[in-house]
Amino acid sequence: MPTQQSILTPPVYDQITTGIISVESLLRDLAPFVTAALILLFIISKLAARHHVRLRSALDLAAKPYRYDPSDLRRGRESHASVIVQNQEAMFMNQSFVDGKKLDWLIRLAAKKGIAISKFQTSFMNLEDSHGHDNSALVIAVQGNTEGAPKSPPDCTQPLLVTVDQAANTATGERIKLNGVEAVVEAIDHNNSSMNRIGVLMSQDALACITGIGDLPPYGAVFSPRYSDRVRDLMLQVDLSGQAVIVDANQLTQMNDSFWAKNAAAIFLIAKILTALGLGLGAIGLKQSQLHQYHSEISSMMADGNNANAIAAVESFRALSESLRGAVLGTVPAVLLPVFFNMAVIGLDVETGLRNITLATMFMAIANGMAGYLGSLKVLKDMTPAEAMR
Repeated sequence: MPTQQSILTPPVYDQITTGIISVESLLRDLAPFVTAALILLFIISKLAARHHVRLRSALDLAAKPYRYDPSDLRRGRESHASVIVQNQEAMFMNQSFVDGKKLDWLIRLAAKKGIAISKFQTSFMNLEDSHGHDNSALVIAVQGNTEGAPKSPPDCTQPLLVTVDQAANTATGERIKLNGVEAVVEAIDHNNSSMNRIGVLMSQDALACITGIGDLPPYGAVFSPRYSDRVRDLMLQVDLSGQAVIVDANQLTQMNDSFWAKNAAAIFLIAKILTALGLGLGAIGLKQSQLHQYHSEISSMMADGNNANAIAAVESFRALSESLRGAVLGTVPAVLLPVFFNMAVIGLDVETGLRNITLATMFMAIANGMAGYLGSLKVLKDMTPAEAMR
């Protein structure tokens, strides 16, 4: 009859020092599950809210007390804007049109007092680059004539000059098409796109040439914030105060951000749950495939005279070791998935965050360790003395 031996027999010592599988093997075995999760997230990301656009710099540019000039973007000039919109909850995705006649009246009154106000319009278009690639675009068209005086019809025979966000991967001088109408990229802007909507800035004349409509209703107007109180008084004179409000450009973009964050939150939560479920099931499936290896090693330990309690202690150590490896592995999707989202969706800026890394690490550690521990205990429980002696 075999005698009781130390837990640290040579096979057990090797097991503790080297582990059941190497990190490379674990990565290789889990690669299909991680890949499947990434593909799933790509599909989900394409179904996410696609219209979230931050165009603060375009609004800031329009608020300057002089004519719209795309070259200002290249020179890096910026200011902060106050915005007149239809209501306090306005965002680029709703129809917040301000009464055009009253707004023109306001602009003329303001001009007499030395206050420059610029109307702007928004429009959703299809952007086709010189390589034939299509993208969705949100156009902001800024009025060139800040006095609101009648304008002559735009000259649509000349090349239409536009400023395009860098997310479109276009170059200065490149010819693009907006709703099938050719335009020339005069300048490249930054951080004006989000959720697959590329920001495009142009004059109202250019917008009229593209849409064929010379007098689109204004979405709103922008001006320098130092005139906010005086403009508010003028809005009372033209009976516009009850139909429109003044907000900071930051407020407008923050409302936009908040709206789409709330709408996309459920989709991102589902994506996280499905990813966690896929990785967890992958870890459990991997451990199930290793049961035959556990069977062999546990048989060897029992044949060497180790009792069930001693073997269970070894398996606990094994589970801890694999949990640590799983914890390290769990940081991989936590870091890569936000990067993947940002690459898949134009203008999206998802941060990894310490919380995501911690949760992924804990999840993978628990799933990996518990799957291995429960699997080995099942082998130990089901093994007969005859099997151990083979």
